[in-house]
Amino acid sequence: MNRISMLKAIISLFGAYGIVLTGRKKHAHFHYQLGMDNIYVYGLIYELENLTGVAIEGDWDQLCTPAVLVQCLAERYVPTPSGLPVSDDQVPVMV
Repeated sequence: MNRISMLKAIISLFGAYGIVLTGRKKHAHFHYQLGMDNIYVYGLIYELENLTGVAIEGDWDQLCTPAVLVQCLAERYVPTPSGLPVSDDQVPVMV
């Protein structure tokens, strides 16, 4: 998955949660302005991690807006030569 495809998939996933990433909405706080509970925010982050193959470690509470979350994913995303993110279960094991 190249960077553009990854961003399209991220936008689609945010849309599934009812979050539009245009205009001022991308800077809306998950809890205060979008009215999301922690469980939904953590579920969104989990799904984004699975979608992109990027593990977000640290304090998830700092990821308080969609723009910050997308920027965090984009900074950590490293496409593989095949273009697909690699997960631990896809790494070939040499015997």
